Amino acid sequence: MTVVTVANTIKQIDNCFSDDLADQLNLLVANSNWHYGWRSNPAIGHGHWNKDFANVNILNGVDVENKLEHSALQEAWNYLKNNHVPNATLIRCYANSHTFGVEGYPHTDSVRLCDYTAVVYLNKSWRREWGGETIIYNGNQIEHAEIPKFNKVLIFPGSKWHVAKAPSRICPDLRITLMFKFSLEQDPLRNNIQEFLTDLGADKIGHNSSNLMNHLIRTYDLLKKYGHSDLVCSAGALHSIFGTNVFKTKMLDINQRSLVESIIGTDATDLVELFSSLNRPNTLELALLTNGLKVATNDGSVKTLNQETLDNLCAIETMNLHEQSSLVKHPELHKWFVSKTQQIEE
Repeated sequence: MTVVTVANTIKQIDNCFSDDLADQLNLLVANSNWHYGWRSNPAIGHGHWNKDFANVNILNGVDVENKLEHSALQEAWNYLKNNHVPNATLIRCYANSHTFGVEGYPHTDSVRLCDYTAVVYLNKSWRREWGGETIIYNGNQIEHAEIPKFNKVLIFPGSKWHVAKAPSRICPDLRITLMFKFSLEQDPLRNNIQEFLTDLGADKIGHNSSNLMNHLIRTYDLLKKYGHSDLVCSAGALHSIFGTNVFKTKMLDINQRSLVESIIGTDATDLVELFSSLNRPNTLELALLTNGLKVATNDGSVKTLNQETLDNLCAIETMNLHEQSSLVKHPELHKWFVSKTQQIEE
């Protein structure tokens, strides 16, 4: 039995499913009602063909096993979970397809170290000259390359940069893969925040190249990745719920803060309210530049903070900016982040 562990993070399983089940998966995926335009990396490139079997947000963390309506998908996931990824929680399930000229682009599926991706290759035959490899990177080096092989499963951490290479010009077939995204840990706080944001319709509000919910959940995940407390992570996840000086859309009025308190608690809600009142990021930049504790609010008043509160606000702001690939534009906050973590991944 192959078990996914942190120490050995890339796994290959040949002839994973029974012949009958593999054939069922092939027929299901090959005959999917494909939707064109799914972007592996929203920041660059073009879309490809996709079919979402669970119909959930790309940053979903809640179990979606009961959303698998096809018995073959349910059987395949149960087999993987019972034999290769015990205690895993299914968080996404979808299929991709590529033809010549339809490229993938390097991307990660998650910033969480507990999230993994299982790729099921479903082409009955594949030749190496047809391309279509799955490439996993370590920086600018290729760590692993996998040529599609029928009924083979490749499992790797979702936080690793990877890409599905396009089929070559001479490939006569549609490259088809089925993905099971799963998590080896559950985060009840994150799940509650996700459901709260969904109920508020944050996934319907545009934000940069995605939507507000994705931005807020990714901010939470980045804060978690860099070791911040639940208080700071949860405040970061709802940092613009009351609107900010930059993001004017208010999901809730400040007089509805009790709803936020019911999800993340009073102290975290206080931090969210303070963040929403500041003339940021400029006032945080100035505080860091002068080694001061005074910050300006949107109404022109000045507040004096303690060092812990200032650091918490800086943590939220740096991850808010980092998620939008704009942290380097704010030198003091960037230096603050580097001094705290000694690493940056812009």
